[in-house]
Amino acid sequence: MKKNLKALFISACIASAMSSCQKNQDATPAEESVVTNNSTLAINDSAILDTGVNALIHGLASVQGNNYNNFPAFQGTVWTYGGIPAPRRSLMKFDFAGLNAGCTPYTLVSAKLFLKQFDEQGSPGNYYSALTQVANDVEIRRIRMNWNPASVTWLTQPTTWPGLPTLPRNAVALPAITTPFSGFQDNQIVDVTDMVRYMLAGGAPYNSNFGFEIRFPNGRETQPYKARTFGSFASSDINARPILKLYWQ
Repeated sequence: MKKNLKALFISACIASAMSSCQKNQDATPAEESVVTNNSTLAINDSAILDTGVNALIHGLASVQGNNYNNFPAFQGTVWTYGGIPAPRRSLMKFDFAGLNAGCTPYTLVSAKLFLKQFDEQGSPGNYYSALTQVANDVEIRRIRMNWNPASVTWLTQPTTWPGLPTLPRNAVALPAITTPFSGFQDNQIVDVTDMVRYMLAGGAPYNSNFGFEIRFPNGRETQPYKARTFGSFASSDINARPILKLYWQ
């Protein structure tokens, strides 16, 4: 009796696996699958967002009140100006206006931020030819209040959710890379699923799409020379501009 039950169980497992494979083979072209939390989930639709607003904010005392709307790079840097170390942070917000209504905090499966290395000075390696070897890991933080790209400055910058260590809905890390180097070696794909889920929620305070900030961790913004610099919506190279890919069930 036990042997028969075991045989029936094995047969059922095989039949289930074959059924699952057949379902994937018969999926319509609009369907895809993504791996999240070690499991594969079928998704119904996806979107590629590639427009929005961005600005740089400069921590050098003499220019902290300057606005750098449509800056060509989305970057976090700590360089020196006349021997004075000063950080630069960047703000970026994707346009969710035309997003399919089916993409909600409850249906979102995955959100990936694609960043391409870009140097607004023209050479791909300027900021990566650091004079000293210092840790250059940066944080992508979720911004928690509205900001105007045409007027935001270091002095009026929006607050963000806490830096690392924190929950992934607040911030994620871009690990350090080795410098100096030449060429393009810092293209990144960043999992921002939890952050976007809260951005999609809307309505509640601090849970709307206020965008992302890139910066160095607390306590390390006065240590030159280090930088991570990527294309923004205003980059001259359209292939270097950021993309946000969303997938939902």
